Amino acid sequence: MTTFKEELLQKMSSGIPFFHIVTHEEARVEDDVLDVARDFQSYVWEWTCTSGLKLIMTKDEDDNMIAARELQKDYFEDVSIPEDTNELNTMLQTIPKADMIVNPGMENRHIFLLKDAYHHLTDAQSVRFLRDIYEFCSSSQIFVIFVSPKLHIPLDLEKIVNVIDYQLPTKKDIESIFDQTVRDANNSVPENFNDSGEIKKKLVRDFTPSKDLREQLVAAAIGMTTLEAREVFQLAIVRHGEFNKDAIETIQDEKAQVVKKSGVLEYYKPPTKTGFGSIGGVKKLKEWLKIKQKGFTDKAREYGLEPPKGILLIGTPGGGKTLVAKSIGIEWGIPTLKFDVALVFDKYVGESEKKIDNVFKVADSIGNCVLWVDEIEKALAGSSGDSDGNGVTKKVLGKILTYMNDKTSEVFIVATANDPRKLPPELFRKGRFDESFVVDLPSEEERKEIFDIHIRKRKRDSKKFDLNKLAKNSENMVGAEIEEAVKTAMYIAFDENREFTTEDIITAIKSTKSLYETRKEDIDYIRDWAKDNARAAGDGAGQNMSLPQKKNRRTKLNIAK
Repeated sequence: MTTFKEELLQKMSSGIPFFHIVTHEEARVEDDVLDVARDFQSYVWEWTCTSGLKLIMTKDEDDNMIAARELQKDYFEDVSIPEDTNELNTMLQTIPKADMIVNPGMENRHIFLLKDAYHHLTDAQSVRFLRDIYEFCSSSQIFVIFVSPKLHIPLDLEKIVNVIDYQLPTKKDIESIFDQTVRDANNSVPENFNDSGEIKKKLVRDFTPSKDLREQLVAAAIGMTTLEAREVFQLAIVRHGEFNKDAIETIQDEKAQVVKKSGVLEYYKPPTKTGFGSIGGVKKLKEWLKIKQKGFTDKAREYGLEPPKGILLIGTPGGGKTLVAKSIGIEWGIPTLKFDVALVFDKYVGESEKKIDNVFKVADSIGNCVLWVDEIEKALAGSSGDSDGNGVTKKVLGKILTYMNDKTSEVFIVATANDPRKLPPELFRKGRFDESFVVDLPSEEERKEIFDIHIRKRKRDSKKFDLNKLAKNSENMVGAEIEEAVKTAMYIAFDENREFTTEDIITAIKSTKSLYETRKEDIDYIRDWAKDNARAAGDGAGQNMSLPQKKNRRTKLNIAK
């Protein structure tokens, strides 16, 4: 993969003069540009609206490139920069005159690093001037780089400004930041002095964590900027006095803030860490997921396997789809990001597409994580037509499908849906999801397992309950209804100041109108549909059921090729 510095150097060498880099990390971009300038033998200028134009890299008498930060200030004092360059339009006038300022009579390369200039590019004169000097800059090897956290290019400049993606720090970068933080913390340990002011001894405090813990701390910070990672490592030391398991949670909490700023993603923090142990049934799905987890290992890469893409879970509400989606990240020990597709849609043209691009960019930056899309069919309703006026839903679907098809990152997508009839057929094409599963009503054995989980969850001995009897009396109930029956039984017994029993739960079951009774036709349709389009997640009640034959009942999806 081409690095930012390699890409910038290649494009500058080809004569492209104008660039736009979208990032919050000005300092890191500046470091990279200075490195490129050394290789390219180029002067570097920096502009902000507060400080105006400054020369930050020049040549010494031996033609070696030196930066202002390297304290060779005498090389910069004689540079005569025009006054009032705080104004963008005034500063731009100096670009064609750069050689005259630093080295009259000689032709040199120059890079102008303009920070947050988009705020000032509303001036027609500035935009026109940039268009006027485009060819001159290209032939004179003068380069203008706009740096800002927001992509904003005036329409007049769109065809002449080259946008370069600036990736967040890699795992190797985060490791360097972490190791530097540890060194700084170890060096800051205070010394103990005697009454005469002499050093008696240096207090021993080593903040260096174990190798495994270091790996977990670094992994937790992936997806943050350099500044965010440095600050969160420092916060962990201050809060906990050392790097420990609690420090990982602190980093994850701070990362949740980073994810939240996307406006569409939510960093899901589970109330418990029980994983698949909190889910009854869906045995086949759990086994499939355990196999797929191995696909994220280095061993899988060496074997030639690509990272798993994701799964689509379909079934009735309360059947356990959401519970599975929430538990995968816990079971695998990776973060879960909840993606509310409905929040992507914006009334302004083009904004919805930008938001969804940002969602995938944030998810990719996190690295190995679960991207959970709940009830995806509601957000994508109408994607087959132009019902929203300008086809925004269709464009958003196109972005999602392209990402799913082309992604190489370790983001595992888990989408849930209640009604397959509302899903666009393109979603089922091979190469998007690894597999589609149907979560059916639990079988008798699965209901027995679910009762066992919910009774033990409430700190009761499940052996004191007749689980077989409970399972037989709860036919066609989903997991959520079983849980509610246990809770209702507890209220019955609590009101009578005693422990709840098997009979209390059966009483609660009999007073429950199950989802199957109210939505039998929908559930039967999903079972029928699943025969041709999805795998069974478990040994559900409908797996061996013979459905009543109806004319034109079966609807086999027309899968997009």
